Amino acid sequence: MKELLEEVLRSEISIAKWRNDYNSNEWQNANKLNKHFFGISLNQSRGCKCVEDLFFYSKRQQIKLTIMNKFKLRKGTVVTSFLHPTITEHSTDAEFINALKASPATIKFFTEYPENWQEIVSGKKTRKKKEVKKTTINENENGES
Repeated sequence: MKELLEEVLRSEISIAKWRNDYNSNEWQNANKLNKHFFGISLNQSRGCKCVEDLFFYSKRQQIKLTIMNKFKLRKGTVVTSFLHPTITEHSTDAEFINALKASPATIKFFTEYPENWQEIVSGKKTRKKKEVKKTTINENENGES
C-alpha cells in the first residue's frame, strides 16, 4: 500500500494529462488507492474533484506513514504489565508509546526505536543546553584588573 501511495502522489504533477484518461496507469493506480481508502471507484464524470480529494487524503496518509512504524519490538516478544496493555510485535506505535509512558524500562525489548524516543514518549521537546563560556578578566602583571 505504501508503494502505491507514493506512486500515486508522484503522478500528481502530471494530473492534467491523465485525469480524464481512465485507461492510463496513473488513473488506474489512483482508482486502486481510492478503492483502498474509501471502498469505491473514482468518479469518471468530467469536472469531478474526486482526484483532488484523493490527493489531499493521500498526503495526510503519507504523513501518518512517515510518523508510524518507528518502533519495532523484538520478534516473538510479548510484554505484559499491570501498568499498560499487552504489546506484541504487531502492536502499533501508539500502543508502544503508551507502554513506554507507563514503563520506560520496556525499551530494552525493542530492536528499533528513534533516537528521540524519550521526547516522543514524554511529549516534550528537550532543548540542547547551550554551553556558557566563562570569561575572566586577565590581570595585568602588577596584579591589577
